[in-house]
Amino acid sequence: MKSGRLFPALLAIILIGGAAASPAFAEPETRADAGKSGLNFNSGYDVNTVSTVTGRVIALPEPGGSGHAVIVIQARDERINLVVGPGQFWEKQGLAVSMGDEVMARGSVAQGRDGNTYMFTQKIECRQTGGSSGASTVTLRNERGAPLWMDRHPAMTREHGGDGRMRDRGGMMRGGERGMMRR
Repeated sequence: MKSGRLFPALLAIILIGGAAASPAFAEPETRADAGKSGLNFNSGYDVNTVSTVTGRVIALPEPGGSGHAVIVIQARDERINLVVGPGQFWEKQGLAVSMGDEVMARGSVAQGRDGNTYMFTQKIECRQTGGSSGASTVTLRNERGAPLWMDRHPAMTREHGGDGRMRDRGGMMRGGERGMMRR
């Protein structure tokens, strides 16, 4: 490689490395960017990492937008980003969550490449602290972690057969030969 081409290549490597080393905890993200975290918010649920956390809300999702909504909580000595689904889906759930509220969430925990801890939230309970009594709970994923916002066939249900295989029940298409309808 000629020396005239070596300098721009080294400069690019230094700039990219410097961007990757920038601080990850500047401001809490309230709209999750899967590119920053490196995680797949729709299918990244791992039943082997399911846990329950409790903490105080320190950042709320901004209304509107097309990204995944995230509620940031402070749980003991750690910030956890609760991924609660696409913004429009989250807003339709109607769970009133305010700054400072205590929430309990259950879901799959993962470390993003941005250094932040994420929870693919399966269920969230808000214990309102602003003088309101009672608690509200919303389920965002089924027990296996499949997101409810991706349920494209509400008439179709799935169940486990005795042999461990999944079987479709109901709905219009009923597993005929090569996915075709039986006549």
